[in-house]
Amino acid sequence: ESYFKPGSFTINKEVISFLGEEKKVFEFLQGQITADLKDLESKKFIQSCLCDEKGFIKAEFLVSGANGIEIISDESCANILIEELNKFIKFYGLEIETNTREVTYKFFNNTAEKDYLLANGEICCDINIFKDSCDSLLTIEDFELNILLLGQFLFSCPDSGMHRPHDLGMNKSHVSFKKGCFRGQEVIARTEHLSKKKKEIIPIEHQDETNIDSKKIKTLKEISSGENIFKLVSFIPN
Repeated sequence: ESYFKPGSFTINKEVISFLGEEKKVFEFLQGQITADLKDLESKKFIQSCLCDEKGFIKAEFLVSGANGIEIISDESCANILIEELNKFIKFYGLEIETNTREVTYKFFNNTAEKDYLLANGEICCDINIFKDSCDSLLTIEDFELNILLLGQFLFSCPDSGMHRPHDLGMNKSHVSFKKGCFRGQEVIARTEHLSKKKKEIIPIEHQDETNIDSKKIKTLKEISSGENIFKLVSFIPN
């Protein structure tokens, strides 16, 4: 049985934009965030984080290049993100502007002709900064379960400073190991290159946990849906 629900969910996000020379915006953010801004040349959005010097994620967000470089953040994390960016922004002669925008997550079963940002097997999600009036609207519970089934960790304010990218599987989706220096890069790169066995992060139904061949399984998120319990778990395979 599939518990994934196709449809759309619209949520308010904080959009952070920058006043100043575009080249300086690129230079500033490229040295701060985990993703490579050059990927915006071929992608509508990229997933990224801002980490502290010890490699712990302070905030997680999307970056868009459609109207200059903009950061699209969960409203609960926006103040933390702005506070962290303000530590270094003055050296680049830039200023921050913020506004709120509606962002729509569109969930669907994979078909070759559709674009998507997130995928796990046959289930996909694309993101747009407009409402899709044709789609069936999902509840917040449907949205959160779909995100979990996509193998994604839904990051919010209480998670700030608690996890490194490898703890949440974000080393695969949010981090560029080729672009050079960014905040926390030394610790994150060391984890990537020196770990003999990598953590795996997968969505499961509660009863399937006993099938995982690992001595150390950690529950990252847990969601109840009707009589079923779903988990996003991390483990190092035996």
